[in-house]
Amino acid sequence: MSVSNAGGSNITGAKWRSLVRSTSASSQGLSWTTTGSPAVTVATYSSVTYDVYTYTATGTGTLVSTGSRDVLARALVIGGGGGAAYQTCGGGGAGGYNDAGISLRSGVTYTITVGGGGAGGGSAAAAGGGTASTITCITPSKLRIQADGGGFGGSSTYPNTDGGSGGGGLPRTGYVGVGVVGLGHNGGAVSTYGGGGGGAGVAGSSGGSTNGGNGGAGLTWIDGTARGGGGGAAGPAGTAGAVPGPGAGGTGGGGDGATANTNPQWLGQSGTANTGGGAGASDFSNGGNGGSGVVIIAIPR
Repeated sequence: MSVSNAGGSNITGAKWRSLVRSTSASSQGLSWTTTGSPAVTVATYSSVTYDVYTYTATGTGTLVSTGSRDVLARALVIGGGGGAAYQTCGGGGAGGYNDAGISLRSGVTYTITVGGGGAGGGSAAAAGGGTASTITCITPSKLRIQADGGGFGGSSTYPNTDGGSGGGGLPRTGYVGVGVVGLGHNGGAVSTYGGGGGGAGVAGSSGGSTNGGNGGAGLTWIDGTARGGGGGAAGPAGTAGAVPGPGAGGTGGGGDGATANTNPQWLGQSGTANTGGGAGASDFSNGGNGGSGVVIIAIPR
């Protein structure tokens, strides 16, 4: 089983097109069965037509090759985003972002697991980190493509954590959540207010004396959709991303820090489902939940 793992970097342009052409075969000989109810679509990216299997339900499904030939496919695996908490805390980190090439072998069953987002926390309970998403198989040879869950943003009571992307820095301890190299980025540093959660594309921004840090931006895949944004940190009353105010969520599903305009009011905004977005924190009430992860397998015809 050969796997080309690109980590957090997109496989784009001539490099990927040459991999697709190396299969030098038509769609004949390819067929698939699935469990886990993936959405199945046909899409064309950069002049290449793919059958796209998108697994969005948290839990486990399968993809089974019932055709007569192998094929080099492209996979996007994103872990669940980290939750966020209460009181000058950092934003939740995005789930790890793993853009990989995968050789799908005839007759082999691939197990797909979609990670859930971490729960939001408050004054009496810690936020939770997201859980990992994976593609695995045991035979004919072992394979594991994994994207870790995002670290949660801590509070004055509960420290933040590392993850696929790290939770934003926490004023009480000064600790900044660390992301997994190649899958995500660190949370933002601290001042009076916490840092933004790390994103798939960049680290969260630092908190200030009158504002929470913004979540790090995510990455845009071949389908043109951005995913993996970090959550905004808690801040004083104001507009998310402004000074004064809480941090804004990063592009790609990161939740904003709480304001009077968030819905529900004063609660940190949750990360967007199936983006692995980190949650926004709150200086007034509970933080949001992390967005669930996703697994997408694009198979060239």
